Amino acid sequence: MITINEFRELDLDGKITEVKDAVYLSERIDDLLLIRLYRLSGFYVESFSELPADRVVHFIAFESNDLLLPYIIPQKIRQ
Repeated sequence: MITINEFRELDLDGKITEVKDAVYLSERIDDLLLIRLYRLSGFYVESFSELPADRVVHFIAFESNDLLLPYIIPQKIRQ
């Protein structure tokens, strides 16, 4: 089981490999990015992919439930 700090230390390819074993939860679109949310070993991971190519360019790993808000409340309501 990988820890959040170990995940953060991985390069992009290592993070892509680890996320393959994660539980997919949701996704959202923000401008030209497709952001997917995963649950991995007790923490959350967001993958950021450029559209339209759907190429992963970045990851953010976090533990706070507060950062789940964009997936729970649609953006139109938050504005």
